[in-house]
Amino acid sequence: MKINEIKGLTFNKFSGSQLISIVDNLNFLSKPKLNSSELYSSVLKFIRPETDKPLVLFLSSGCYQANEAIVLVEQLKKIQRGYEVIVPKRVGSFATIVALGATKIHMTRQAGLSTIDACLGGHGYPSVVNNNTLRYVNPAEIASLREFVHDVLDADVKSMENVNRVIGEFVSSEIQKQAQERYHYLKTELLKIIAGHENLVSSESFVDFLLLNAGSFDVWLNFSDLRHWGLTVELCSYEQEEKILEVENKLRGL
Repeated sequence: MKINEIKGLTFNKFSGSQLISIVDNLNFLSKPKLNSSELYSSVLKFIRPETDKPLVLFLSSGCYQANEAIVLVEQLKKIQRGYEVIVPKRVGSFATIVALGATKIHMTRQAGLSTIDACLGGHGYPSVVNNNTLRYVNPAEIASLREFVHDVLDADVKSMENVNRVIGEFVSSEIQKQAQERYHYLKTELLKIIAGHENLVSSESFVDFLLLNAGSFDVWLNFSDLRHWGLTVELCSYEQEEKILEVENKLRGL
């Protein structure tokens, strides 16, 4: 993950801003060893406290590490430094969480924020091994199975006991508890992060969509989706988009 200051993005919207890029070539399979303190220090060294220029983060990251993103947003809030973000293309959950903490999200037509599905290791859910395959425990899937048996199949108490026994053979009660605790931690932190978006239709529903209801890690939220939820988001003009994508290619060495 490379962090640098961008200079020369001169079109009107960002000409008076201080731009910092966060770029990597990671994806959902990557397991980077990010250090939260080092990450924040790398961003902080480019933030000039003496300037009143707006801070804008240029996010070009496929990283899926949730904890480090949460810490970065918390640290920026501690120094009372609000920021906006530019999202040029689809990003992973690291950049998604950072973007949700922004006062405004600027997006191109190719941009998309990710969900924070439990199936990815970077999101911190406990895992089990089944048939020699590592699987991360999604509490929503377990709850859905129980609801299906109870509501759709009209299961009696004994049937539900059998269902819980079978689930317990694969996922112990302790692992289920850890998965629930992880979900509640992420939900609490995300609710704090998005508190600045005053026009959100429903903060809890939006966070539950990110964590549970989307049902897949490869669901992307574009400009229209975020506007539908009520986030503070702006679609870049075609001219701005062309220059933003040009900058991203340069940052990636393309």
